[in-house]
Amino acid sequence: MNERKKLVLHIGQHKTGSKFLQTFLALNGRNLNSHGILYPTTLNYQEVSAYRNSHFNLYALLRKEIIESCSVNASDDLFWTEHGQYAAQLKSISELFGFIEMESLRINAHTIVMSSEDIFDMHTAHELDFSLDLVKRAAIMLLEYSKEFKWDPIIVIYLRRPDYLLNAHYAQFIKGKSSNTIEFNEFHTKFSPRLDALKILDIWGSVFDKSQLKVRPYDDTPHRTEIVSDFFYDVLNLNLDDAWISVPQELEYLNITPDPEYTDLIRQINHGSKILAGLVSREDLLRLAFEKRSNHALSSFLSETLVSSLIDKYDNDYKLIAEKFMHRKKFFIKPWIAQTQINEHKTCLSTLDKFFITLKSIRLKL
Repeated sequence: MNERKKLVLHIGQHKTGSKFLQTFLALNGRNLNSHGILYPTTLNYQEVSAYRNSHFNLYALLRKEIIESCSVNASDDLFWTEHGQYAAQLKSISELFGFIEMESLRINAHTIVMSSEDIFDMHTAHELDFSLDLVKRAAIMLLEYSKEFKWDPIIVIYLRRPDYLLNAHYAQFIKGKSSNTIEFNEFHTKFSPRLDALKILDIWGSVFDKSQLKVRPYDDTPHRTEIVSDFFYDVLNLNLDDAWISVPQELEYLNITPDPEYTDLIRQINHGSKILAGLVSREDLLRLAFEKRSNHALSSFLSETLVSSLIDKYDNDYKLIAEKFMHRKKFFIKPWIAQTQINEHKTCLSTLDKFFITLKSIRLKL
């Protein structure tokens, strides 16, 4: 009797090096195949690498099928209109998984790897609505489909410090969609439910057996290359060598978190600043931010007081996550402390950068 295939499903969180990992997996499809592993991308007919290299189509189909079974909120009616294009004309998860099963048989794969960071909390980085019911329904649906295709699922989740996650998510929210204009404090209030990693993890743990969940601390492996190594060694049981293709260090493949100055300037352009839009484009600002990016821990919208309050609020939660899902006492190996250098930017600013910061400091009312 043939052994059952494994389905390794990497589901997030957002802002934990997912795009880099997905790009590495996509670039190394043949190497993976030689080890009996399939990372399917043949159905992803997208020009944008974020959709071409990931399995956003699985996330989109999950939301679609949940909406069809029981709409969760009013905004769901618009979801498929906006995101259906990324499913590459697929009508259902059964259809998607059916194509993947055929491909796995063709190469004689024993393991299928899929990755979509939106699945962990079942919302994109550009949304502020949040529903735990969506998470529960998605987990149940994925388990049922795994059983239908006789795949043994392993759910891989990287978690990030709540303060780093909040800062990075805000920057992603502003830079990712030109209609997003809210300031950080309002974003923090609306985004807060998605910082509750324990509550979301408990839902996944209530549907899947805890042995099927692999929870990993992102901030103990802060470099993208280390995320890839961690995933390959701890999840796939593979070691990397020079035969594997490296990810180009280019903006297209690195989903960077811009420093606050750049994020706020992008927000002002989103808000309709004609002066800024006439001087520089959003794309130009992102390129500048990429060139001048600094350490994410030292460049943040969060005050030291807010960081301390997040530590107080979530410290025990992460201890419980470590005990329940990782069988260890501490989640973060490195101490979780408030940074004393928050908002002190060490980058060497060009004349153009200084001009932008001057614009920000006089708080243009446009």
